[in-house]
Amino acid sequence: MRYCPNCGESLGSSSSGEASRPTRKATRSKKTRSASPWNAFVADQMPKVLKKHPRFTPQRAMKEVSRMWKTSTKNPNRRKAR
Repeated sequence: MRYCPNCGESLGSSSSGEASRPTRKATRSKKTRSASPWNAFVADQMPKVLKKHPRFTPQRAMKEVSRMWKTSTKNPNRRKAR
């Protein structure tokens, strides 16, 4: 049942013949995109970092992977090492 936001009066029920919102077709398939270079790099490097540093939290491991990404050859926007 729906109610008026101003006065709280009943606006009727949705089962009383009102048209409902159209539903998404179950047969529609969602297109999947390939992983970006960053996502592929993280998926590859995160287990290595966590294995090398088992006490790292996930946040700390992500910082380390981010540092590695800056100079990685897989990074299309790579900066030179400092």
